[in-house]
Amino acid sequence: MPENHTSNIDSPKEVGDGVPSAGGDVARGSTPVMELLPIEDDEDEGEDNKLSQLQEDRDGFRQVHNKMTNKLEFPSGRCLEDSMYEYAMNLNKRNLAHFCIVDSEMLSTLDESERQQVLSRVLPLAPFPKNLDQCLSRYDGVTTIAQCRKIAHSSQGDNDKDVYWIDDVLRHVVELITDSGSILTHNNLNEGVWDCLVYPPFWDKYFMDIPDIILQRYACPPRILSIQSHISHSKEITLTATQYEPYPCLKYEARYDGVVQTRKLRGSRYELGVFEASSKFRGTNSEKWKKDRTKLLAGCRAMLYRLQESVNYDPDTVKKLQVVGLWTQVFTMSCINRNVLYLRQGELRELPTTLKFLNLAYNLISTVWKVKRVIIATATTLKNYFRDKEIEERNAAQPRTDADYL
Repeated sequence: MPENHTSNIDSPKEVGDGVPSAGGDVARGSTPVMELLPIEDDEDEGEDNKLSQLQEDRDGFRQVHNKMTNKLEFPSGRCLEDSMYEYAMNLNKRNLAHFCIVDSEMLSTLDESERQQVLSRVLPLAPFPKNLDQCLSRYDGVTTIAQCRKIAHSSQGDNDKDVYWIDDVLRHVVELITDSGSILTHNNLNEGVWDCLVYPPFWDKYFMDIPDIILQRYACPPRILSIQSHISHSKEITLTATQYEPYPCLKYEARYDGVVQTRKLRGSRYELGVFEASSKFRGTNSEKWKKDRTKLLAGCRAMLYRLQESVNYDPDTVKKLQVVGLWTQVFTMSCINRNVLYLRQGELRELPTTLKFLNLAYNLISTVWKVKRVIIATATTLKNYFRDKEIEERNAAQPRTDADYL
C-alpha cells in the first residue's frame, strides 16, 4: 500500500490530501497552482470587463483593509494584512489575496520567520489513525466481493464505526468495478449518478451519525417550472452565508450539490462545508474545473465570515473555526485572525476503475475521515460557544437579591 494516503498535509508545500476525480484522468498526486481565481464570465469576455471586475475586487479589498484592526504583526514591524494588501494591489489578475485569503503563493512572498508565524496559527488536521491504516491494508490484493465480505466479517468484533465504514466503502468500490458493467468508465455518466450511486457510502452515510450536523443535497424544482428553468436551477442548495461577505467573490448566487450545515443552534443553522460533483475531469484549465473551484472557494470564505459574525468575533473561538470544500480536491479554510483566512489545498486524486489500483480509494478514505473531523470540531466549537453564552446571559439576568449572590 502506498505511503501517500497517510501523508503529512500540514506543510506549506504539501498542503492536503485529495478526493477522486470523476472520470480518472488526473496524474496521481498532482497539485495544481492555486494563485488565481478565474473570472466567472466566459473566457472570451472583453478585456474591459476583466479590468472592471479586477477594479471592483481591489476597491472591495481597499475598503475592508482600511477598517482592519488587531492586525498580525511580524517582528520586523510590518503586518500580514498590509503585506497582503501591497501584494494584491500589484497584481493584474484576480487572486485569492484580493479576498483576504492566504495560500502557498502568498506565503512565498514572506520571509521564513514570517511564514512560520502565519503557519503557527493554522489549525492542524488530525492524523489518520494507525489502526485504520492497518484496516485498509487488509484489502491489498482483493479481487472479489466474497473476499470483501470475509474481511468485513472479521471486523464484527471490532465495534469501531470507522472500521465498519471502511469495510462498507471498499466493498462498494469493488462492486462498482466488478459488478456494474464498468460504470465508472462510462463516458456519458451524468453528475447525478455520482451523487446518488458512487459517493453516498463515502460521505453521506458516514456523516449521518454526527448528531449536530446534516448533509443537505439539492432538490429538483417543481414540475410546473419550464424545462429551461429546470435546467438552469436544478441545483437548489444555496448558502445563507453569502450575505455576510464584506464584498463578494461571485457576481451570481452559487448553487451547490451539497451543503453541510448544523442543526439549529440558538434558532439558526450554520454552514460548515460545500460539495460539488463532476461527471468527468477535463483538466485544471477547463472552464468547468475553474468555475467549480471558484464556487467552492467563495463558499468557504462566505461560511467563515458568517461563523465569525455568529461568535461575535471572539478571538479564542475564531481561531478554532474551519470549513471544507469537497470536490475533485478537498479544501480546508481556517482563520489566521478575524482579518485573514488560510487556504489548505488538497491533491488531485483518482477514483480507481480497476482493482489493480484499488489503493487509490485508500487516499479518498483517509481524506474523508479527516474532513469529518474538521466538521465535528467546528460544530463542537460553535455548540460550546453558544452554551457558554447562554450560561453567561443566564447569570447576568440573575437578580442580585438571590440568596446565593455574594
